[in-house]
Parts: sequence; C-alpha cells; structure tokens
Amino acid sequence: MQLERLFDIVDHQRAHFPQAACVGSLEEGVLRNYSTQEYITTAESLALGLMDLGVVPGDKVALVSGNRAEWSIVDQALLRIGAISIPIYPTSSAEDYAYVLGHSGAKVFFVSNAELLEKAQAANALTPTLQHIFTFERIAGTPHWKELLGRGAERIATLEGYKAQVKRKDLATIIYT
Repeated sequence: MQLERLFDIVDHQRAHFPQAACVGSLEEGVLRNYSTQEYITTAESLALGLMDLGVVPGDKVALVSGNRAEWSIVDQALLRIGAISIPIYPTSSAEDYAYVLGHSGAKVFFVSNAELLEKAQAANALTPTLQHIFTFERIAGTPHWKELLGRGAERIATLEGYKAQVKRKDLATIIYT
C-alpha cells in the first residue's frame, strides 16, 4: 500500500498495526476508545452521512472544538470525500466565526459544546452558505453528529470513487489565523 493521501496513513495502520485503542476521548463524560477498525468505519459512515447532506469533493466543512476523537473522525470523513476542513479556534469571537464561515463558504459546521454553539448560531445568521450545524455533545434542539452515522449507505460506491480521485496534492484544510 502506497501512502499517497492523508487517509492512507490510518488505512495502513489498520492493515499493519491495528490498535484496540487507536483514538479516544470523553464522550458524555465517559472515556470512549475507538479501535483502528472502528475509527475508520465511523469515519466512512460519517462521510456517507455528509454525502447524504450534499457534501461533495471541494466543499468546505468547519469545525470548532477542543481536542477530542470526534474532531479527528470528522477530519478523516472529509479527507475520504475530498472535502476541505476549516478549523476555527474555540477562543474566536462570533464575528470571527461569521467571517471564516462566510469567506470559506462552509456548508456544514461541527461544534463541540453549548458555549461554542451559541457563537455558531450568532454567526449562522450572517452566513448564507451555512446549511447545517451539528454538535459533538448532546444539546437539546440541535442535531448531534451521530445522527449522520448510518445515512447514505447506498452511496458507498460514490464514496469509493471520491476516495480514488483524491490526490496527494489536493487541498485538505484551510486555517485562518
């Protein structure tokens, strides 16, 4: 296996060095470890869910969170689609969120908690391209990221086609400073 694309690294790990605890973090107050296989399966399921929302190669998806497994899973899903991640600093203001979301043209936004969701919702009013906001923590009235898992299973052949089209020089992320 040639390591040509960023997601090839994790696939290589699964093939040669599978781990029972590849990545982990607190989810709803409980330590949640993902095996290498589970990590990839979850990322691909999320990729299919994002595709079901209409995310295609080249689309921008924003994230704001501290370090947690969900961030990495979203990033892996985007890499497999050929979509571009737009990380935003948690300490940024709602005005900064609006600028980054608007300038990048992000369609989907993942936020970790209620505090960051409040800023995301304020920015959403100023960002016409933003279509969906999902949270990593369960917050009443806001879609949770796991709601995307299991959607779009019929698109697996399309996902495989997207993965095959991703090249080593493709843009993976845009960081606003």
